[in-house]
Amino acid sequence: MELVQCGQYLEAKVLLEEICRVDRVDAEAWRMLGTVCGQLGDADGAIANLRHAVELNPDHAPAHVDLGAALLSADRLEEAAASFRHVIRLDPSDYESLARLGRMLHSLGNLEEAAACYRKVLQWQPQWSAMYDSLGGILRAQGLIDESIASHRRAIEIAPNDAWAHSNLLLATQYLAEPDAAQIFVEHRRWADRHEQTLPRREWNNARDPERRLRVGYVSADFRTHSVPFFFEPLLANHDRSAIEPFCYAAVQNPDDVTARLQGLAGGWRSFIGLTGMQVAEMTRADGIDILVDLAGHTGNNALKVFTYKPAPIQVTWLGYPDTTGLSTMDYCLTDVLSDPPGRESFFTESLVRLPGCFLCYQPVAGAPDVAPPPALAKGYVTFGSFNHLPKLNTKVIALWAEVLHAVPGSRLFIKSLPLFDEATRERYYGLFDARGIGRDRVELTGHAATQTEHLDLYRRLDIALDTFPYNGTTTTCEALWMGVPVVTLAGERHSGRVGVSLLNAVGHPEWIAESPEQYIALAERLAADLPKLAALRAGLRAHLAASPLCDRKAFAAKVEAAYREMWRTWVRAQG
Repeated sequence: MELVQCGQYLEAKVLLEEICRVDRVDAEAWRMLGTVCGQLGDADGAIANLRHAVELNPDHAPAHVDLGAALLSADRLEEAAASFRHVIRLDPSDYESLARLGRMLHSLGNLEEAAACYRKVLQWQPQWSAMYDSLGGILRAQGLIDESIASHRRAIEIAPNDAWAHSNLLLATQYLAEPDAAQIFVEHRRWADRHEQTLPRREWNNARDPERRLRVGYVSADFRTHSVPFFFEPLLANHDRSAIEPFCYAAVQNPDDVTARLQGLAGGWRSFIGLTGMQVAEMTRADGIDILVDLAGHTGNNALKVFTYKPAPIQVTWLGYPDTTGLSTMDYCLTDVLSDPPGRESFFTESLVRLPGCFLCYQPVAGAPDVAPPPALAKGYVTFGSFNHLPKLNTKVIALWAEVLHAVPGSRLFIKSLPLFDEATRERYYGLFDARGIGRDRVELTGHAATQTEHLDLYRRLDIALDTFPYNGTTTTCEALWMGVPVVTLAGERHSGRVGVSLLNAVGHPEWIAESPEQYIALAERLAADLPKLAALRAGLRAHLAASPLCDRKAFAAKVEAAYREMWRTWVRAQG
């Protein structure tokens, strides 16, 4: 219809409604009416009219495609997936619909089925780099890290300039059971060599006053319900506004209450959804940002392209990623001496600024459930557990946890991680434990927690938390401590394997840090052997954490601000 092609949707809607009133069985007219309603923002009208179209002609694939798209726009993923399944039944060669189905299944947590969709698409379209990248993301979520890395590498071979796929490769390397620090650093530098911008000498108009109020910009897509705000909000809320004017540069797709709260705390708030890296760089330059802080590294939806343009005199990375960015334009990385001991400098392109104490400050969830007594008192056996991201549970972790269970007779293990919602993934992990002599009667795997409160409430089921390695937990460790659950960690060599060391020192429990697998087992045994002591520890752990440096927000903000000030003074001196 010409009116639709010309974008005259209101006029088209009037005409199509009349056609449908006169001819109630014209499936194509109903389909077009649904499409027009969608263009006009009437999601309910679009879905209703498209449903009528497919009822009139169940074999009309384009109507099912449009219905699936309308349901997807309304975030009704299960129904949208059903529509695209029907499309594929009608036309098994429709690889674009199969790819969309795969994305929906991935969002729904049906990982194995989503991976099967992507693999089938790649049979028809072997040069579709984005499919290899998406498949790599699913494989990472399933804990299949070597396969994930191979899939991301294939995406990069096909599309060498795909910075997203290259970042996803770097993220996958963080989960290797035996990481090669030197090789991982080389891979990060390779990202920078390929994606950093070649620009003329940079000039900034920022006033060269070493003691003036500084404009600090924070860049993230995670200013929402996410792990980042647990550690970022204490800093943002406690900045000395006479010394620091904080700006947030946000790429939040689905804002929520956390977004609104952070926006209220920021001196300036800029959304950059849909903008290019250069456009965002110009935005920060126009705002006169003195120090621009990356909170994502190479995690999903990162904005590292912004930092390649060096829009601010000083650029810093912190919090969201446990490694170097690889960028020559990133000046500093905020860390501490326990997470990155002396000697680690050669694995960073940034200069390491080691904050006194821990490089993190934790803000617990408001309204968290009360701490409960250790479940072992009622059940008669100790329950170990982990709520860490599933890719951190590599085969070495599984093997050591199995040894812990063998060492503590009758003990159980409870693991919660979102990818375990997928049956095939869950079965694979059960198999890993079974191969080490630990049956299903001693291991429970779940991916379910509908709300943050329900998630925290599940810590009531744990007596002792077991940290992952060589990639430690961060948020999960803090959550466990807040819910009264002690955490046993194994110290590693890289930043990702030493965060547990920093956190437990910050809360005054270095005795829970193991330096070897044998000591890890011994610590778990020792905690499990004395239930009265465990109960007393649990009863006081929340208050102990709240009073510790890990939760001292004002002190943390002050030491970060002192680091910013020294960076600024150094830069001013360098300008002559």
